[in-house]
Amino acid sequence: MKIKLYNKMKYWYIVLPISMLICTIAIYMNNTFPSSDLSKYQEYKIIKEQTKLNGVVVKIEHITSNSLINLNNCEKFWINPLYNLTYNPPDFYDFIQINDSVYKKENDDTLFICRGNKKYFFIINFYKNSKR
Repeated sequence: MKIKLYNKMKYWYIVLPISMLICTIAIYMNNTFPSSDLSKYQEYKIIKEQTKLNGVVVKIEHITSNSLINLNNCEKFWINPLYNLTYNPPDFYDFIQINDSVYKKENDDTLFICRGNKKYFFIINFYKNSKR
């Protein structure tokens, strides 16, 4: 009888932590990823190598670690995570500001930001940006 009780308790020592871990992951995923319909973001163009970009940022939105920027020329772009560790903050998500000028040449992998008299750049990894 004691052996059966011990085996049942041993079972719960394994199942309960795994269940708690699964619930924690589910709650995290629900809070991290937008539950709203992403179809309203279809008007945003994903930056690709062929994309040409030139304008002043008038609006910024964030979805997880992606940046959605609206330019003064009515273009809208979806920018996947970009980093330049020489800047503070190093990620594009926190770095970009309203009234920044952004520029990217066609067939180029560099996105430039002009702020005041300074010019900043972020390198785009097109392999990772191929999916939304």
